[in-house]
Amino acid sequence: MKRTVLKTSVSRRAPGRVIWFLALLFLLGPVLPCETEAAQQDCTGCHKEFQGMAFGHKGMSKGCATCHTEEHALTAPYAYPGGTARFGLDAPVPALCVDCHKDEPYKALAHPGIKESCSSCHNPHGSNYPKLLVRHEADLCYSCHQGNDFTRTIIHVPISKGCSRCHDPHLAKFPGMLKQESNALCFSCHDQKGFAGQVGHRTPEKTNCKDCHAPHSTDLPHLMKEAYPKLCYECHKEHAGKTKHGPIREGKCGTCHKPHASDTRMILSADGPDLCFSCHADHTTKPTVHKPVKDGKCFSCHNAHESGQPFLLKEGVQTLCFTCHDRKIVQADYVHGPAAAGACAICHLSHESDEPSLLLGPVNSICFSCHEDKAEEMDRKHPHKPAKESCANCHSPHASNFPYTLLAEKNKALCGKCHEKKLENIAKAKVKHGALNQEKECLSCHTPHASDFPRQLNKQPMELCFSCHNKKLEKDGKEIMDIKSYIESSKILHGPIKQGDCSSCHNTHGSDNFRMLVKYFPEKFYAPYDPKNYGLCFNCHANTLVDEQYTTTLTGFRNGKENLHYVHVHKEEKGRTCRACHDAHGTNNPRHIRDAVPFGGWPLPVGFTKTETGGRCAPGCHQAFGYDRERRVKNRK
Repeated sequence: MKRTVLKTSVSRRAPGRVIWFLALLFLLGPVLPCETEAAQQDCTGCHKEFQGMAFGHKGMSKGCATCHTEEHALTAPYAYPGGTARFGLDAPVPALCVDCHKDEPYKALAHPGIKESCSSCHNPHGSNYPKLLVRHEADLCYSCHQGNDFTRTIIHVPISKGCSRCHDPHLAKFPGMLKQESNALCFSCHDQKGFAGQVGHRTPEKTNCKDCHAPHSTDLPHLMKEAYPKLCYECHKEHAGKTKHGPIREGKCGTCHKPHASDTRMILSADGPDLCFSCHADHTTKPTVHKPVKDGKCFSCHNAHESGQPFLLKEGVQTLCFTCHDRKIVQADYVHGPAAAGACAICHLSHESDEPSLLLGPVNSICFSCHEDKAEEMDRKHPHKPAKESCANCHSPHASNFPYTLLAEKNKALCGKCHEKKLENIAKAKVKHGALNQEKECLSCHTPHASDFPRQLNKQPMELCFSCHNKKLEKDGKEIMDIKSYIESSKILHGPIKQGDCSSCHNTHGSDNFRMLVKYFPEKFYAPYDPKNYGLCFNCHANTLVDEQYTTTLTGFRNGKENLHYVHVHKEEKGRTCRACHDAHGTNNPRHIRDAVPFGGWPLPVGFTKTETGGRCAPGCHQAFGYDRERRVKNRK
């Protein structure tokens, strides 16, 4: 309601005097100007500071009495019901201002300056600043609000355009005198595309841009309140493990996470291995890929932020591996060292490999990286085929109930996995090689890895035999001579012995024949003639040597043309066997003729002497007989 001096004055006079005053005013009206105009003229005459300003209060054009009484403002304060207005105002501030400025709807919050006085911010008469502000908008706000909160290195763009871009300076429904709810206000400028995604940062009802961003200014990019990762740690537990992920260590949470929203869990910038492979090499290109890697589950083994283990592993290697792999593979009496120590990575790669089972390389190359002595051994002339192919053919790489983590209990059982036929023959053999019943079994003679000798023998064949046959032995109640000493004392050796090859005559694994001979040979002194009885000798010697009664070329043991081999052998009852006269190993006599022949318990002497064209013998079995190839000797019958 417009207030005039006249109306106000009348309201203060007694009713009797009103009539007198109106009559006087009527008479003087043509002479004096309107009292309101006079008052206005009088005010500006003194208050020249309000002239020439860029912006004037609209109420000024309607007269100073719009807000003031006509009386002197300083000495005659106007009384109104409930209090006293300063400067002769017609009502207290802000009530006086609200009489005209009624366009503000009801709101919950009021700027503290309004409660104090509108003139805290506005000049009621005129100003060189818009909205009659007493100074520039920002400077005006800084007169109460801390200026250093608005003047750091990076300033929110709206600050330069005035605080009122975001804040209502008078009344507001939202905290901080914001014009809109906090996030809605931010989105009035910022594109919401960056916030679109199936997974948002925190739940929508708990999300507030101000949790992470300073609304006015900061010294950090993107108006961040704190630097990464300290900012993240205000909500998220600090990652204090010994091993930190590179981005965490460098304070770059944004390397993996989007700050606002994402279509992937944990607001990750990418899903699965694509995220990891953005920094780390792609581990899915080789023939063998670890299943978690293949399935894109890097976090099955690794923590994303920190760990007390190397390589950000969730657990120690062995514990981690056994979350998927069966622990039974290392639960046995004998455990491979790396497996026992939980050092799976000594043999296996964790992501991918060119080899099966994610091995670091070919099986043997891995084994030899520790077992260097075996690597040198495998360079020998005769490597064991399974060992050359893979140590795992005989050994378990993890654990076993057998020494050396072998795959079978004893050597015969293990060797029999390949040498099945050989094992059957050994079991069936009537005459068994004693060495196979020793603790080492097959290893009594063979090395399992490699040798400089054929068939992976531990030594040169005859030397190997002599390692046992260097003393008298007993077999089935019978004595076996010290063959080493006997051969060493013999000057003339049988051909196979000279070649150091006992196996030409003996089967080293066992046989159905006397003395483990490779073919049948009579054990006794006498035997009726049968070609089978001489099969062993006929391996090298021609059977015609004993089958032809007369000859001039087959043998030197003849009397004239009579073949004396034939004479000795071709008897139905007491045919002599080869061993009746010859020793199969060696002697000091020509043609391996024995000095004596075992004849029961008596060493029957042979008594052989040789001449240029024949010879004679006087054994204990008959009288002295002679023979001559050129002049036949007539012996007594």
